[in-house]
Formats: sequence, C-alpha cells, structure tokens
Amino acid sequence: MKDKQSGLIHFSISVSSLHKIYQLTPEYQLFIELLKSDHDVDSLFKKIKVRYPNFDKNQFIKNIDLLRKDGILSIKTDLPTDITTQDVQRYQRQVQFFSDLAPETIDPWQYQSKLKKASVLIIGLGGIG
Repeated sequence: MKDKQSGLIHFSISVSSLHKIYQLTPEYQLFIELLKSDHDVDSLFKKIKVRYPNFDKNQFIKNIDLLRKDGILSIKTDLPTDITTQDVQRYQRQVQFFSDLAPETIDPWQYQSKLKKASVLIIGLGGIG
C-alpha cells in the first residue's frame, strides 16, 4: 500500500505478521510498478535506466537482495516435478509460510516437495497418544 501524502510504501505479509515501511525514490516506484508483470533483473534494470539514466545497477542489486532478505521479494523458481497443479492450490498457504521463514535461503516449493515425499511411522498411539 502506498501512502500518497508521505510517499512511503507499506508491505504487510499476513502469514508472519511482517510489516515493513520503505521510502521510495521515483526509480524504485517504477520498479514496484514493473513488478506487476514478469521480468528478470536485467530487463527491470534496463527499463528503469531508460527513464533514469543515472540509475546504478550495483545499488539496484543490493536493494533487491535487501528486499529478499526482508521477505518482500522472492525469486521465482520452477516447481519440482512431483508438485502438481492441484498441489499448488492445496499447499499455497503453507508454502507462503515456508517462504516467510527464511526467504533468502529456502526454496519453499522444494521444502514442500520434501514434505510430500516424507513418510512417518507412529508407534504406540494408545490412550495417551
């Protein structure tokens, strides 16, 4: 959500109750707009550079890494082969939870795939169990 008076942008992630607030320059406001469709980092940078010729790529990469560490951005990866379209719908919420846990280090769909393949043996499920 963008606060039009202050120019601040608010990101809220409901799964982890994360709320981050950033002050965005015009370059990064354009970046946020461009995220509404699929782009890779190089094409994003080129589109921003056209409008803002002094835009620095190294700083851009650092800011993307910061947003990833803060859990705001994630890298789109291919789904594991054992994850079906139905699995995507079924596990979407817990995969979002996994990505909130450690967004810069874990691929949430790979994690879900490991859980899907796991087997559990429960012994002694008596009156106390």
